[in-house]
Amino acid sequence: MKYAVVTGAGGGIGREIAVMLSHEGYHIIGVGRNEETLLKTAAVCSGEFSPVIADVTNRENLYQKLASFKNIHVLVANSGVCERTEIFDDESDAVFDKVINTNITGVWNTFRAVVPNLVDGGSAVVISSGLGKLARAGYSAYAASKHAVLGITKCLAIELAPKSIRVNAVCPGWVNTGMAMSDLDYSANQNGTSRDEEYAEAVKSIPMKRFVEPKEVADMVVWLSSSKSSAITGQSYNISCGEFTL
Repeated sequence: MKYAVVTGAGGGIGREIAVMLSHEGYHIIGVGRNEETLLKTAAVCSGEFSPVIADVTNRENLYQKLASFKNIHVLVANSGVCERTEIFDDESDAVFDKVINTNITGVWNTFRAVVPNLVDGGSAVVISSGLGKLARAGYSAYAASKHAVLGITKCLAIELAPKSIRVNAVCPGWVNTGMAMSDLDYSANQNGTSRDEEYAEAVKSIPMKRFVEPKEVADMVVWLSSSKSSAITGQSYNISCGEFTL
């Protein structure tokens, strides 16, 4: 049996990744903070699914919960949060600390927990963002965290290459998920507009005039996890409907 660890598997991109990897025959080890959402993911997977209730920021607990899983072939470090704040906001320090702890330290904790049981020739994929390469006002913490995980990706690709373990990243633009909708709602609240109006504004800068679907991100992750990408490591792939080209 081949195992795939997917963090943030309770919804959005993580759920789609878990489902698609299950279709490829993997036993999914789905990590998340909410048992109910993980069980909803399990219900739509086509194979075995082991829910692991854990917070990627809780290092010792994460190590303990994942220690028993051996023969891991795929790791997808997907857990992340997107919260916005500007430098003069009263809550900016708290937001910065939360985002950095989840999006950077959480990725590091995940690799530390899983890599000892990742088989030679395995694959790891980190979910970064278009803001891992670009910038946007109000997203300092998020952009910093997503830039940072690209650095982690490159370094670990070199460190793990002697074991033929490949490490790559995916950089989505706007994706049709609950997280993105919450972001649009935040803008709507700030601007006195509606979610639909904010969506229309967002797609103006997207050549294909739509958001990416979670399944489209999952397709790329599954490809990077497969033997079809066996010579690729240390890379980051944009998936943004043409929103950015770096």
